[in-house]
Amino acid sequence: KVSGYIKNIYVADNQRVKAGQTLATLDDRDYKIALEMAQANLQLSDAKRLSSLAQLEQQQSIIAQTKATLLASQASAQYASQNAERFNKLYQRGSVAADDQQKAHSTQRSASAVVRQNEAALTSAEKQVGVRAALRQAEADVAVAQAKVSQARLNLSYTHIVAPVDGMVGQRSVRLGAYVNAGTRLLAVVPLHQTYITANYLE
Repeated sequence: KVSGYIKNIYVADNQRVKAGQTLATLDDRDYKIALEMAQANLQLSDAKRLSSLAQLEQQQSIIAQTKATLLASQASAQYASQNAERFNKLYQRGSVAADDQQKAHSTQRSASAVVRQNEAALTSAEKQVGVRAALRQAEADVAVAQAKVSQARLNLSYTHIVAPVDGMVGQRSVRLGAYVNAGTRLLAVVPLHQTYITANYLE
């Protein structure tokens, strides 16, 4: 199922073998390296996924903090509005100076501006879709890397050529050190329990 150089041959012509018995092995060094590289890429992809997850959690924390700041600024703005209204009434009665009344109105406007600023900050924090997209991409990369590890491990297992059934080795063309491609016929395993003879008795 894979290409490579024949490293070992464990059977001879007309030798009986059992199903699953190793017949020959290919040089597996390249396939081991491929598996190690795939595993390293999987670790890298998983690290990126964890980093994206941490960024998302941090973003959620920022959103929560921004919401708390907004609530505090709304409370301050409400107090400043009530305070400005009181100073306005007192000014109309002549109980306070115009300067005090203007300061109260200025504080109210400033508090309202802080509320609008915090609302904008919350909207911006909630719209950070890039963090979620990065996490989804990282999760997809992990899935691809896992598939590549599985394929590399499977290719490595194919370097051990085993008997598919119980039988006898025949037509052995495999030679030590020869390079074989995937699909090359190496030898035959004849299932003896299925053998039969066709005879024409008239002859």
